Amino acid sequence: PELRGMVEDMKMTYAPDIPSALALARSWGKESLAVIPDGVSVIPRA
Repeated sequence: PELRGMVEDMKMTYAPDIPSALALARSWGKESLAVIPDGVSVIPRA
């Protein structure tokens, strides 16, 4: 969505949903992540 560019401009990584965000966190070897819901997508922070 249009939010992807905004998220990446803030030096964060965009994920379209919770399962994708969790998969990204696991692939980075992270045990936790922050999710900022906006009603349409989620923003994980490494």
